[in-house]
Amino acid sequence: MKKAVVNLCVFLLASILAASAQTQKLAAPTPPATTALTPKANAPQSRAPFRLQAGDRCLGDPKFLENLQLSKRAVVDTTQVSPVGMSVFDVNENGQPGRRVHHQSWAMGGYLGAVQRDSEGNIFVYPAPSATIEKNPPEKSNVLYRVDSKTGVMAPFVELEKPAPANTQNPYGIVATAYDCATRSIYVSSVFGSTPGKANGAISMVNTATGKATIVLPRLDTFSLTVAHFPGGRRLLYASAREPNVLSRSIREDGQLADDERVEIQLDDWASLGDRKARRLRVDPQGRLLVRVQPFDFTLSASSVIARAELVFEYDATAAHFKLLSAKETPTNVGHAAAQ
Repeated sequence: MKKAVVNLCVFLLASILAASAQTQKLAAPTPPATTALTPKANAPQSRAPFRLQAGDRCLGDPKFLENLQLSKRAVVDTTQVSPVGMSVFDVNENGQPGRRVHHQSWAMGGYLGAVQRDSEGNIFVYPAPSATIEKNPPEKSNVLYRVDSKTGVMAPFVELEKPAPANTQNPYGIVATAYDCATRSIYVSSVFGSTPGKANGAISMVNTATGKATIVLPRLDTFSLTVAHFPGGRRLLYASAREPNVLSRSIREDGQLADDERVEIQLDDWASLGDRKARRLRVDPQGRLLVRVQPFDFTLSASSVIARAELVFEYDATAAHFKLLSAKETPTNVGHAAAQ
C-alpha cells in the first residue's frame, strides 16, 4: 500500500512538471521570422562642383637660391627698373622685403617680362620693353632666356621663328609663356613683326630639354597663356591681343593643338572695361580663373598709370561656360611693361 502511494506521488509530480514545461513553452515569445536583407537603393548624392586644375602644378624651385642663402620665401623679381633685368630678394616672416641679389648675367635680356619655371626649377624669361627700347632692341625681342636652376646663370635658350621682320610700329616680341607638366614644354606667345593692322604673331611650343621650338598656332596675336584641365581634358587658354576675348583649344598627347577653338569669355559683356584685353590668365589653387585686363595697342604706353581690372571666374561644367564671380578696378603705376 505504501509503495502504491509513493508511485502515485511520483506520477502526479511528473505530470505537474510536464504541464509546467508545456506552459513555459507556450508562453515563450515566438522568434521573429528570418527575412533576407535587401540593400537600400543608393540615395542621390550631391556632387562637388567641378573645379579647373592648373596644368603647371609640377613646378620646381630653383636650386641656386640655396647657394645664395635665401629663405624659401625668396621672390624672383623682374618688375624693378633698377637693376635692369632679373633680381631675387628675400622676404621675412612679416612679408617685408629683405636682401636683394642680382647676378651680372641677369641683365643680358634688358627689361624682362613674367617669370616662368619648369619642373626642374629652371627659370625662363623674355624681353619686355620699358618706356623706351634703349635696353630692349626689337630685333632681340623674340629670344627666350633660361636661368639654370643649379648655377643661376642666364643664357639665351631659343630664338623663335620670325614670320615677319621687325617694324617701328611694334617693339614687342614674346609676350607670354605657360608651362605644361604633361609634355614638359613651354607654350610661348609672340607678336613679333605684327602691326596694328596685321597679325603676324604665333604660339610656339618649346621643348625645355632640347630647346626645339615648333609653331603650333600661326598668324595669331595672343596674350597671356595658361594650361588648364577641363572635364574633357587639357586645354590651352589664350587671350586675343586684338579682341576682348579669351579662347581655348584642346591639347593633344604630343602637345600640338587641336582644331577645336572656342570662345570661353567675351569681355565685351563688361562694357565698363573699354578697349582692354586679357593681359594675364591664371588658374588659382581653388580652381578659379583669374584674368587681368588692361589696354594694349602694340605701342609703349606713355601714361604713368594703367587702368587694370582683376576678374575672377568660375567654370560651370554643367552649362560649359565661365561665370563671373568678381571684378575689381586696380589702377597701377607703371614701372616697366611686364607682359603678364
